[in-house]
Amino acid sequence: MGAYVQAGVDLYESTLRYAEVERNDQHYRLLKLGSCEFDFTMADALSDSTQPMYLETLAEALSDVFAESIASDLHIVFHPSDCYSFFTPLYVDLTEEQRKYRLQEEATLLTTNSTPVPLHLTADVVYTETLENGRVVEWFHVLGVEERVHKHLTSVLDVLPHSSFRFNLSTRGTANAIEQMALRENIEPRPEAAYTMAIGYYKTHIEYALCKQNRWFFSHHADSNAAVDSVYFALALLRRLHIDRSQIGQVFIYGEDIEGEVFSVLTEVFEHTPEVLNPMEVVTLDKKSPGMHFTAEAYVPCIGVAM
Repeated sequence: MGAYVQAGVDLYESTLRYAEVERNDQHYRLLKLGSCEFDFTMADALSDSTQPMYLETLAEALSDVFAESIASDLHIVFHPSDCYSFFTPLYVDLTEEQRKYRLQEEATLLTTNSTPVPLHLTADVVYTETLENGRVVEWFHVLGVEERVHKHLTSVLDVLPHSSFRFNLSTRGTANAIEQMALRENIEPRPEAAYTMAIGYYKTHIEYALCKQNRWFFSHHADSNAAVDSVYFALALLRRLHIDRSQIGQVFIYGEDIEGEVFSVLTEVFEHTPEVLNPMEVVTLDKKSPGMHFTAEAYVPCIGVAM
């Protein structure tokens, strides 16, 4: 396999983080990494049509960042607090049109307004399961963003040099970073502890990426950022999925609002000292890239989707 380059952009609150990564077989080289701070939030820029200067500023920033980009694809990260997100099984023998109809139906049910909100959907197969009746289903993750957000963001991205762009959930990027780290270190989880949980701490929410055998399995989020709450919602998630906490072989933390208390509360419950998820362990630095004087764990979703 020849080398190819992908870029990732993480949109969260008033911060835009970006990364550009070159892949050559299983080797990754970081070409770009950085962030931009704005005096408005990404949500305001993408949804408020009365403030076109926000979009113009965002477009100018991205144009500057990727002026000399050699990436073919651009992956945009949405956090679960800023989009619609769900997992659903579909029989493998459905037609493409039947799948689209089913996914659109389920997505419509998620919108809480009396009038359904038009959504732009991005769907990915996460894993395949054989049911007791012998039929096979594919579990899809579906990401939905409001059509007005999609329209505004498309107008911004059309000025960039990338040939295509795709929307991604932040926890998918996190799961991808975990998978690539495991491949690099040749780590195989024990069968009795096949799951890895990564918990992302942000000022607006906590998000969870659950991996099975180092592959993305499920995601969840809660509108809280307290250390104690993060444990409560983690255990509730495991109960919902009928997974015993003893099956969690490793716990990672990432994000931009990590308090020291999370280490003790997570260790007490899972009997594992959580590790800070550092995506820089997977990539090598380009000579023009920044040094290590930044919060690497805040870039996990951004770097993860660019791998």
